[in-house]
Amino acid sequence: MRERNGASRDEHHLEWAEHERDDAAESNETFDRIAFAMRLLRVLAPKNLTVVFHESYRSVRVERSHSFARATGARWAMVGISPRASRQVIALAMAEVAGVERVPFVVDLLARMDSPSSDLRNQEPRRP
Repeated sequence: MRERNGASRDEHHLEWAEHERDDAAESNETFDRIAFAMRLLRVLAPKNLTVVFHESYRSVRVERSHSFARATGARWAMVGISPRASRQVIALAMAEVAGVERVPFVVDLLARMDSPSSDLRNQEPRRP
C-alpha cells in the first residue's frame, strides 16, 4: 500500500491534511460504496465532524482540516471513493476520519459490516 500524505499551511496559518490511498485492494464486488462509507461513519459517530462524500476517479482520497467557522474542535473532511474501492480501504479511511484507526480490530470489524459473507449483518446484539 502506498500512501501520499500532504500537510499544508497557508498565510493565515490554517492547516489541512490530504491522504490518498493507492492500494492494490480494489474490488469488483457490487455495492454502493458511498452508502457503505456513510453507514460506517454513523456507526463510528465522531463528534464535531462534517463529512462530504463524492466519487473519485481512483482509490480513496481524504482531505480534512479544522472548521474555524464552527465550534472549537470542529472539523471537516471530504472523502472521495472510487467505484472499485474495496471495503477494507473504505473502512480504513472512515476509521482515520473518525480518529479510531489505531483501535485494535476496528478496521476489520468495519470492513465486515454489510458484507454478503458477514454474519454481522443480521445478528442481534448479545445480552449478558
